Amino acid sequence: MILEATFTSAKDMAKSSFGFLPVHYIMKTKLNSIDKIVGIEIPVLVAHGTSDRIVPFKLGRQLFEAANEPKEFYEIQNADHNDTFVVGGKSYIEKLFEFIDRCVGS
Repeated sequence: MILEATFTSAKDMAKSSFGFLPVHYIMKTKLNSIDKIVGIEIPVLVAHGTSDRIVPFKLGRQLFEAANEPKEFYEIQNADHNDTFVVGGKSYIEKLFEFIDRCVGS
């Protein structure tokens, strides 16, 4: 499974986006990835840009921490939310293909 610029839950995103407003208390949407990832039993690669202005880097990192092994975190320096492949360039493509090759070979 490859996850890119992802978050733990919709409520965590609301807290991050509207921290001063308690919007997360009235939300019905869950999108609770952190509860779901603990049940995933396949290799996981989480990629996230360090300069993501939409989804905080820390939420991607928290989702990764909750995942089962085998797992890998790919930190893309200075990448924002929608330019990870541009900023990552050749190493981004290589990282994805290396991960896929390892998974297919397993």
